[in-house]
This record gives sequence, C-alpha cells and structure tokens, in this order.
Amino acid sequence: MGLIRSTWPGSVIVAAGLLALGAAARPAFADEAAEMRLLGFEAAEMKAWADRKVARHWGFKELESGEGFQFRLSYGLWYTARRGDATEGQHALVRSCTRAADFWANWGRLTAKPHVLHPRRRDPVHYRSGHVFKTFEFFRTVFPRDWLAYDRLAIDVKSTQTDVTLAVLLEDDGIEPPLDRAFAVPAGEWVTVSFDLARAARDGQLDTTRMANIYVLLDKIGGPTDVLLDNIRLVKGNARGEWPVLEDRSPWREPFKEPGPATPRPVTINGAPETSRIRPIGATLIDVSKVRLSYTRFSQNLHSLAAFDNRFMVLEGSLGRGSAALFTSDGGVTWKGLDDGPKATTMGWGHQNTRHLYVDDHGGLMGIFILMCAGGKNPSDIYFHRVAFTGRTWTVSPFALVDVDVRHCPERFALLRLSNGAMWAAWDHLSRREGTRLRLKVSDDDGQTWRTPAGTELLHRQPIRLGGGPALVPYGPTGLACVWVPKDRHLYWSRTEDGKTWTEPQQVMHRR
Repeated sequence: MGLIRSTWPGSVIVAAGLLALGAAARPAFADEAAEMRLLGFEAAEMKAWADRKVARHWGFKELESGEGFQFRLSYGLWYTARRGDATEGQHALVRSCTRAADFWANWGRLTAKPHVLHPRRRDPVHYRSGHVFKTFEFFRTVFPRDWLAYDRLAIDVKSTQTDVTLAVLLEDDGIEPPLDRAFAVPAGEWVTVSFDLARAARDGQLDTTRMANIYVLLDKIGGPTDVLLDNIRLVKGNARGEWPVLEDRSPWREPFKEPGPATPRPVTINGAPETSRIRPIGATLIDVSKVRLSYTRFSQNLHSLAAFDNRFMVLEGSLGRGSAALFTSDGGVTWKGLDDGPKATTMGWGHQNTRHLYVDDHGGLMGIFILMCAGGKNPSDIYFHRVAFTGRTWTVSPFALVDVDVRHCPERFALLRLSNGAMWAAWDHLSRREGTRLRLKVSDDDGQTWRTPAGTELLHRQPIRLGGGPALVPYGPTGLACVWVPKDRHLYWSRTEDGKTWTEPQQVMHRR
C-alpha cells in the first residue's frame, strides 16, 4: 500500500492497517492534568521500587561504564536503562538486538497453524525472542488498575538503526489472550505509540477498570538495532505530544472464547475385543537409535501404552522428533506408524514437548500438553490431541486449544474421561496475577472445545506447588476427585458427584 503524507494538522500516514498521526513539536502535553505518568525508567524511580520490594526477584546495579543502570523485575530477566537519548528525564529503557536469537521475532509473529482448530495466534516463542518489556509480577504493586478515566496508553519509542514493527499487548483480569496493537516504527526518530483504550472498552475488548499487565514485543525487525522505550503514560483525549503519534486502527483479533455446556456422549467402538489367552512371543525390539536424547527426553517424558485387546495397541513416547506413536495390530509382533511405514507417527514437537501426558482412551490415546513454552512468565498455549481407535485402525485429531493463559510450563497434567464421555483436564497453573493455582477444564465434545466448569471457583483459588500434582480419578458413576499438593507439601483432595458441586478441600495426608 502506498504512503500518503501531509503536514499537521490532519497528517496521516497509512500502511497495511497501521496509521500514524504527526504533530508539531511542543512541550510534552499542553494540559498536564490530562496525563498520568506510569513509568519513566529513571534511577531514582527504580531505586524507590527496590525499597518497596515491588517484585520478588528485584535487582538493581549501576553500569560499569557509568552510562546508566540495570534493574531486574522478574526471575532471570535484567533490563538496561541508558542515559542520554530520552524523551523525559535522563534515561530510557534500551533493548539491544544484535544476536541471532533476537531475530526469531520475524518468524514468531501471528501464525496460522494448519494442525490447530483455532484461528492464527501469537507463537509462544515470540514472547521470548521479541520481548522488550513486561509488567508481570509487579503491575499491581506500582500501577493503578482502574484506567477508565483515560482514553489512551502512550509510550515513546525509538529504533536507532532499522525500521521495526512494535506490538503493545494489554490484559485485564479476564481477556485471553492479551489484546494487541502493532505499530510501524521508523528508524532513527522518536515516535509515540498510542493504544486506544476508549475504543477497546467501547467494543467490549477490555475492562479498563481491572487492568492487569502490559507487554511490549518486537513483531518484525529488519536488522541490528537498539529499541528504546520511555515515558509510559495514560492520556485523556488524543495523544498529541512532541513526537509523531502512531495508531493501529485495524480490527481486533478474535479472542479465545469458551463454549457453553453440552451433553457429552459415551465412546462407542464397532467390534468386539479379542480376549483369548495371550501366548508369549518374547521381546520385540523398537529401534530408537536415531532419536535425539536431549533436554529431558527419556528422563521426564512420560511414555504411554494403550490396548483395545490382545491385537490392537498403541505406544507413545520419545520415538522420533518430539513425541511420536507406534501402532500394532498383531499383538506387538510388528510396530508401525499410521502410514504402515517403520517411522513413528509424530504426535507433537518442540523442545518442551516433554511436558505432556497421554493416557488410554478405549484403545486409543488422548493427550494434553504444550508445544512450546513461552517461559519467563509469558502466556503459553495448552493443547489437546486425540488418537481415536475405530475398531480396525486409528485416526488422529487436529490439535485443540485448551487454555491460553498459563504463564509457565505446567510441571504436571492430569486427564480423565468419565463413563458418560466427559473429558476432564487439570494442571498446576501459574496465573497472570502471580501465584500457582489449581486449574480444571472439561470438554463435552471429545476434546474439540474446552470450558471452565461451573462450581470450580473454589478449587481455582487453591495454591499448588509446581509439580505438586494434580491427579484426577473417577468418583462414583458421573463424578471425579482431584488430589494435589500445595506449598505446605501436605496432600489435599476435593470431589464432586455430579461435576458441578465440589466439596471443600480437605487435607488427607500430613507431611512430617
């Protein structure tokens, strides 16, 4: 799309849905009461935060060069503020992009995944490789949550060497995933990116009285550069300051929506199982000589075996690139992929595919896992995958989104299908509000969609250790029980007989 340029007022630059508004140079804002400064990246400001202990992993240190300082707001993550080139005060946040990993942002943007049932979404690796700044873990400590009186969030941005596309993502207490806007930032000049809060609230996209987080990411980068941020603020009316103002007026991206409850159906399989006496056949060798045994493979990875009868079985584990499955229809004499070849059928991939669980599902397998961990307390996606046995062979389902709000790789998953056909999933969930809590979801349609069950609000407030369960077991004809270990390392459980009303959590074992 061509560019249209004119002078202010009314200057408009339009390109691929991104819109820029120019402004004549003048002091920051004509009406100072019309803005609320949130963050300016000044040394005194960061030291004051240190005194208040705004984050668990707080750190602060001066640069040896004397040109600025570094501060840490989250475990393992240091930010750098440099003196000199700033729009207010003396310092601006700087993100240097010089390593090969910094350019992963170019392929980690919104991607359409043909194996996933849901629309295109931001790849979790993007939250790591494209990360510039985020407020997770300390937002509620230092920022007001009610932004209703303001119309825009404004941030001053500069890329020193090359054009970049910058994304600003906002969260309230409920939206999944974060609401994002993208801005085409030109090289070599300060600009102000403006997120239209009033429009987001008017369109029902954000509850601006319950704000929770800010993320700033690189969507596209043309080459080595420094990206500078300064003067994060809330603005009443239009953001018109000393720098050209960039806005994104494109349609909002489709949020993750949970379905309503439905009536599940029990699993039915055509054909009767073979139940004759099994004759010993000796050991069968499954060649895994070409499997890359790295990063917890064969150590943390859970392997699964499901059998419909004496003949039809499926084995899942580290049998190929990532998680894969082999199938047998002759009682284990031969094992093949679904294409009848010797290569195992891929079930999932990614370096964190070891964080998963597959369990028996009437001679097939059903699994829940992450394909890639966003790490560093960024949003990651949880998927469901099913290998259904039809009576003579198996069919593999697309990946279905279960949850898009977990902030770290869950250490443990649980998955259970009840006799009425309902599927229940549970995991240790690090939430956007910090703290690991128990999380449950249910599917009424063989795993294609997942919803938060009614009556689980009490359970979702229960603390749980990372790796402290949970486990799900049947409880009566249509009920189930959940067992988990919180930080006190004792064992707790809760149960339901109808899937709707849960008992108060009870301690069942005391750790000495």
